[in-house]
Amino acid sequence: MLLPISELSIGTGTTNPSSNGHESPRILKNLIVLGFSAMVLFSAFLATRHLQSTLNQSHGTYALATVYMSTLIASLFLPPIVLYKLDAKNVVVLAMCGYVLYVAAQLYPVPAALLPASGLLGICTANLWAAVSAYVTAIANEYAYLKKYSSSAATVQKFFGAFFLFFQTAEIWGNLISSAVLGSSWGTEHE
Repeated sequence: MLLPISELSIGTGTTNPSSNGHESPRILKNLIVLGFSAMVLFSAFLATRHLQSTLNQSHGTYALATVYMSTLIASLFLPPIVLYKLDAKNVVVLAMCGYVLYVAAQLYPVPAALLPASGLLGICTANLWAAVSAYVTAIANEYAYLKKYSSSAATVQKFFGAFFLFFQTAEIWGNLISSAVLGSSWGTEHE
């Protein structure tokens, strides 16, 4: 028998696990909003990342190295602390704000703007993926409990599949954006 997950601090918004008729659609809506938000956010981030070493050769590679180095370091100790202090939903929102700041820093690409934004993004990345994993797992378990499924494993897999369906399309949109930027800037120089 599955137990309700609503006692966890995950920020699902569920209050009464017995109200199956109202909570199941809300859980599915939360999953779709999370997936769509990740798609939009990562479309911008991936387009920026693809352009870093091409359009901003002097500082772009250092900025990317800072992102991944700070992600590595922050992943070692921060996510358990942050998820303990804040619920997963709040961590997702705060971490996504770090991505927005990083993309905004590209408007003024100097080391004083890029490197701090890159370091912050690395910290946000470490926490984002831990929070997304905790949140998607928790809402999938809650959904399986509400639907009275005998096992939640298949529901967790379906929820992650739906999330990554949205998330992976960000590669397509990010590549299209960076291609459009490179096409407009390179096309005028090489004609």
